[in-house]
Amino acid sequence: MSDAANFLKKTDMFKGLPDALLDRIYQAGTIRRLGPGEYIFRENEESYEIYIIRDGVVEILKRDQAEKTETVVAYLCPGECFGEMAMLTGRPRSAAARVPEGAEILEIPAETYEYLTGNTIFLRRLCEVLALRLERTDLRVAVEQTRKELQGDLRYFDLGTVMQTLINSGQSGVMIIETPQRHQADIVFSEGKILHARFRRLEGEQAFFQIFQEELEGKFVFQGRAIDPHTIECPITLGPMNLLLEAMRMKDEIPIFLQKIENPDRTFTPTQKMLVWDDKSTMEEAVAIWERISAGASLQLILQELPCCTYLTLVIVHRMLEAKLIR
Repeated sequence: MSDAANFLKKTDMFKGLPDALLDRIYQAGTIRRLGPGEYIFRENEESYEIYIIRDGVVEILKRDQAEKTETVVAYLCPGECFGEMAMLTGRPRSAAARVPEGAEILEIPAETYEYLTGNTIFLRRLCEVLALRLERTDLRVAVEQTRKELQGDLRYFDLGTVMQTLINSGQSGVMIIETPQRHQADIVFSEGKILHARFRRLEGEQAFFQIFQEELEGKFVFQGRAIDPHTIECPITLGPMNLLLEAMRMKDEIPIFLQKIENPDRTFTPTQKMLVWDDKSTMEEAVAIWERISAGASLQLILQELPCCTYLTLVIVHRMLEAKLIR
């Protein structure tokens, strides 16, 4: 078979088919090269082609009729297929497909289905794909038995949606985020659970929260592989969706605390010699902040040095101001 058609051997829909048939499928199709934000098709559109991703990532979007907005419900990676339901049912598209960053896609016309139905291997593959769609619904990314990689630029991907997709689809592996300043974040997943995170000086939950509290730029890559939870020291125990929701809540509240504190570059002065703090859960962080304030450190410097996320630091400083422990 031709080198150009060789990638079809690794796809969900066509792996195991004879080389001659794969060549015929490829020749019947058209390679489409799409840029950031381009739609392959839109929800309710009447089109019936099948699509195979050769390179890049495709996002699947559902429209909220009341809000008149689109929400990303899944990301599809190279080798995955989509669009087969419209071909089989003859109904308009039930969701939209868009390219967040850039992709190459093989568009296969609906009439190709006619000569594929005589191949039992294809029919079995089609049944497997449809069963997987039904099992996880369009809100989940298909989980393969082999390794899976998802990567992209944070300018085009919403990090929270990417993580939700990995959680919902039960993925195991490591997500790595590298910024232009070469700061690296690592998040470890095991069967959809977030076990560990590392970012700058932080580890665990505080690192995970901090990832969302900075406007990160750069590239991310998720590399699927088996993860043994027993090898993770001090794993994150909070449930993955609760962890993600908590991270988003903190991110939303940070501007409120910054407004109350007024000037993040300011320095504070203790109003008493000893710290009186009755919150045992934040005692360690409060003592560390108190010591730095007493030494004349600015809030900006404290945020850079303290081994906890920005949100927690701001909450403690704000409490100290309200209690008139500092001014």
